[in-house]
Amino acid sequence: MGRYILQRLIDAVPTVLLSLTLVFAALRILPGDPAVAMLGDRAPIEQIEAFRHKVGLDQSLPMQYVNFLAEVATGNFGRSLANDTPITQLLADNLPYTLELTGFATLISLLIGIPIGIISAVAHGRLPDHVARLFGLAGYCIPDFFLGALFMLYFGLHLDLLPVMGGGTGFPDRMLHLVMPAATIGLVMAAFLSRLTRSAMLEVLRFDYIRTARAKGLSTWLVITKHALRNAMIPIVTGIGIYILSALSGSIAIELVFSRPGLGQLMIGAVEARDFPIVQATITMFALFVVVVNLMVDVAYAVINPRVRTGEA
Repeated sequence: MGRYILQRLIDAVPTVLLSLTLVFAALRILPGDPAVAMLGDRAPIEQIEAFRHKVGLDQSLPMQYVNFLAEVATGNFGRSLANDTPITQLLADNLPYTLELTGFATLISLLIGIPIGIISAVAHGRLPDHVARLFGLAGYCIPDFFLGALFMLYFGLHLDLLPVMGGGTGFPDRMLHLVMPAATIGLVMAAFLSRLTRSAMLEVLRFDYIRTARAKGLSTWLVITKHALRNAMIPIVTGIGIYILSALSGSIAIELVFSRPGLGQLMIGAVEARDFPIVQATITMFALFVVVVNLMVDVAYAVINPRVRTGEA
């Protein structure tokens, strides 16, 4: 397993470099001059040139690229152009909120989506299956930001049970502020995951070894958990990885809906303020998240199916 993980880490290096290169190129090919966008069209040329020198925009593109990679490697993304705050500090202040939201939303989706998918597959064609499929269809139809607004209106304003906006201060308060945003993303993810689990389980339940296990007198619970679910986990884990990345991207909209701190809120504010270094840093963080999640999925494959480590599967 150690060798397999090391190989995956080595394989991830080109992916990280490619992701960082795309981030760098995307921000450089956008129309307009960041210095002019930040200072305004009427700013004196001397002030614009001084600004470009301050942020390194007067250097050649290869030198800017090298400096960008050095910033990522050292974790030093410079300072905000708007308020001169170290970007590392801004990331440290906002990153925990995004990780909390994504983590709890994923947990909700796993606790709800996988059991519903299993029940739907076992009860194929019966009432529980129809109800589960209706739940999955609702997840496709209802946007997460719309569901978040409904939660705000009902649980926040009508029942006054949960705080509507902000991220909270202190652990209990932060958990209360996390409930509605995490439930919003988690329920949508659970709907997708239930459909994926159902499809994977239906495919496995048709195999001969499942019939053999049942013929031997094994309980339905043991057949489902030990034989069927484990062999259905590869596509499910793939879907979980995709949905985690979807939760990361969806957190941007949800953070705006609930006025919640986080990387999404930080990035949108930086775009509005034309704060070029913060935009670059936040997009880089999201790109690195994609690489890390994909690496975690690869490791999960090896845990579920040991043949993956030797290349036999």
